[in-house]
Amino acid sequence: MKHFSLIISRIRKLNEKFSKTYKKHITALDNALQKCIIVSDKFANIRSPTSAHFYASILFTCLCTRGISLATLAPHSPWSKKRVEQWDFSSLAGLTRSILELRLTFFYLCSERCSFEEWECRWNIFNIHDCNSRIHLFEKLQSEESEIAGFKVQIEELRS
Repeated sequence: MKHFSLIISRIRKLNEKFSKTYKKHITALDNALQKCIIVSDKFANIRSPTSAHFYASILFTCLCTRGISLATLAPHSPWSKKRVEQWDFSSLAGLTRSILELRLTFFYLCSERCSFEEWECRWNIFNIHDCNSRIHLFEKLQSEESEIAGFKVQIEELRS
């Protein structure tokens, strides 16, 4: 047990020396999350006039929750108080990639202005991509062909 306490003590000393650049970025993440939560609360329970608005709401909420998860895992974040600040880069990288993909989807479906016809086309392309991803997943899992068939039917409907 004494050995474990010594290790914890050394880790804490190392973590106290994290860079000013990191402090600046973790503070920026904290500020962005606080602003996003304020915006989310302010515009809650407003009816969506279009599908793009509806999905913007969903995607924005996902961005906020993933950001909170990122901030909670990030070492020396005001969002979490841990006994030991662990630098788990693989988990942070996975969350960061997910946030970037959500941001791209948000821009593609919700924030870039386009005609209704183009938006419907984008939505269909998005759903075709989703169906293809599910087919590949179920094939890798060696699922029954009957499970995959429904996605193939949906793709053909979307394409037509």
